Amino acid sequence: MPRNISGFYSLPPVYLAIPGTTIVAVQHNTPLEDIADTFNYPQPIQYGGTNAATAVAGNDNLTTTSSNLPAAALVNMALATGVNVLISGAGATITSFGTVQSGAHRYFQFDGINTLTHNGTSLILPGAANITTAAGDSGVAVSLGSGNWTVAQYQRANGSIIAGFPNGSAGAPSVYFASDTNTGLYRISSDTIGISVGGVLGATVSTAALTSAVQLIGLGTQTNNDAAAGYIGEVVRGAGGTGFGSLIPLASATPLNIETINLVPGDWDVYCTFRFSADATANYTVRAGSISASNTSLDVSVGGAVVQQRNAGFVAGAHTTYITVGPVRKSLNNATPFFMVASATFSAGAMSAECSVYARRMR
Repeated sequence: MPRNISGFYSLPPVYLAIPGTTIVAVQHNTPLEDIADTFNYPQPIQYGGTNAATAVAGNDNLTTTSSNLPAAALVNMALATGVNVLISGAGATITSFGTVQSGAHRYFQFDGINTLTHNGTSLILPGAANITTAAGDSGVAVSLGSGNWTVAQYQRANGSIIAGFPNGSAGAPSVYFASDTNTGLYRISSDTIGISVGGVLGATVSTAALTSAVQLIGLGTQTNNDAAAGYIGEVVRGAGGTGFGSLIPLASATPLNIETINLVPGDWDVYCTFRFSADATANYTVRAGSISASNTSLDVSVGGAVVQQRNAGFVAGAHTTYITVGPVRKSLNNATPFFMVASATFSAGAMSAECSVYARRMR
């Protein structure tokens, strides 16, 4: 078929039949053969064909890559030379994609940071909110006609979502399961998430705490090690470690610090065991141990941490006795030292004391 370099077809100069003259083959055989070729061979795109012999090849020929369109208030998709468009440049506030016939698609990609501006009529964006683009972001825009567009798909290059989830509620969580729509996550307030189970709040997570509205059942540790610092179950010990320290001589009826434990902020239970040693000539009537905020006195306040043992008369002879104090709760918002204070009332001889102390974090 005789076409020029632009694909335009021209009939041969002798094709025209003139009344009263003889029709000859050279006039009409060639045009008829050209018509047969038109039906049997791929035709150029500009004349309604796909310039391809298969559907896949034809689709490939029709979905071509455009020359770049600059990022600007108007990114005129009508000027695209193909359906795949790179919007090049940065710093633009894009408000329009121009006017293209309804139903037309443009597959676009950005190579810089711009702002796609949502408009409920002319530029409808996912999430009904502006989008700050990034290099590599891509999407699909569909023309609604009359200069109106909807961005049917938008994919961030880093894989993040375009718009956040709605707040939701316990009965209708915003993040839920297809087969269990009243179980999932929802936003209660700023920096606070609710975990909904069966349409009812099961737990609250905030920057301050995890609060459960139902019974918590957890698997206990399967080892004999202590919990890590800052975790429930953490154990802090005095200088004597897991055992007793060294015996320290006592003066009768004079409280004395035997050991110190330093606690960081938290809610603690403190336990202390005092061991009193009397020599063969000592006689005593009172022994006392205390977990005290003072290193020179027993904590005798209401609800204070002191245990005192009295004897009806003096006890003589060398021997050892024990007093256990605790658990005593210490709820702290500052680092605080506590003193293990021992006291004994005795006559003659000598008495001394030592202790073993530890604290366990409860929360």
